[in-house]
Amino acid sequence: MLSKEERFELAASYRTKSDEAIAAAELCLNDNDKRCYRAAYNRAWYATMQLMTAATYEKLLDEEPPSDMDYWSHRRQRSLFKKLLYEAGQHRNTDSKDLRAFIDVLLDWRVVADYGCPDEVLFDRQQVEQAIGRAKSLRHRIYSIIGKK
Repeated sequence: MLSKEERFELAASYRTKSDEAIAAAELCLNDNDKRCYRAAYNRAWYATMQLMTAATYEKLLDEEPPSDMDYWSHRRQRSLFKKLLYEAGQHRNTDSKDLRAFIDVLLDWRVVADYGCPDEVLFDRQQVEQAIGRAKSLRHRIYSIIGKK
């Protein structure tokens, strides 16, 4: 079992990775090269995933990643975030319901971005802007629960 100090060290690392991922998503979008839209979508998901992981380490102290890893699967992390919202008393909030639903969409489309046929143009600028905007909203919601350090 991880100590509280180890959990907070890992959380700090995931917070940094999340900041880097959202910055990379914006750089990919602002490059105005459609070939970068997949990467922007991927980075938007990881900005969200990594901050959800930090939140889990900091707030859900009874949750441990699988014994052979320092992290949870994407689908498990998604369910842990929903648990975190519930425990923070934010699960009934309409905005939280929208954000939880968007986590599902963001994850599903991240899979398409990563594993879809590279010859297809799957995302347009508006879709990527929406993904980044929602990732920022999710990050803002997570920070409202865990605080911004």
